[in-house]
Amino acid sequence: MTPTLGGFALEQWRAAVTEKQRYEKGRWQRHIVIRGAADTFETSAQLTEALDALAGAALAPEPVLLRLRPERSVAVRLRGFERTRNDDAIAGAFTLELEGLTPWEEGDDIQTHEEAVVGNGAVCEIASGGSLITPLSLTFTASGLVLLPQFSDGMRTLSYAGMIPDGAALDVDSVARKVFLNGADVSSQASGEFLEIAPQPTTVSFAADEDGAQAGALALRWRERWL
Repeated sequence: MTPTLGGFALEQWRAAVTEKQRYEKGRWQRHIVIRGAADTFETSAQLTEALDALAGAALAPEPVLLRLRPERSVAVRLRGFERTRNDDAIAGAFTLELEGLTPWEEGDDIQTHEEAVVGNGAVCEIASGGSLITPLSLTFTASGLVLLPQFSDGMRTLSYAGMIPDGAALDVDSVARKVFLNGADVSSQASGEFLEIAPQPTTVSFAADEDGAQAGALALRWRERWL
């Protein structure tokens, strides 16, 4: 596909992309170089406009989304930008050096899965369509008064040391690492680890105190990630 930087598609340019990923000092790093050239502009003014539009996209406030593959993007920052022009030939070229703010690409769409909770135990088994583990957020809407609920992905468990009234919603945002009850921040009452979903099947389970209800509606959401 045609590379797109921010809202600017490089369709006027013969663009070549080089990606380098390196694991160093305990983390992945992603470096991207895009080189482009064009000699199909009819006037020098069109060439100038195209180069200026590219510069504007590259110098936009961070984060800038770079799309190299369909339905996914990576947030990048500018590390270097060089452009050349030949007005006699009405031709130009550029080199963009970019650094990923994250080592992964992330899907454009939020994936969702909904299940009814009818008791303590396993609720469902799901898997991410990406190649990396990614945060798994959820919203639990209680049916009855639910006490001390816990949610698990089989390896991590998040506990809420409070009650969820009938019809109230507990929202666990595993990206922001926050917990809300009907929109109010109750993160101080949560403990444990925020959930994640893997490319392999992940079993999501629920548990609550038996002195209250153990039922409700569970809505899961996540964005797929690729290295």
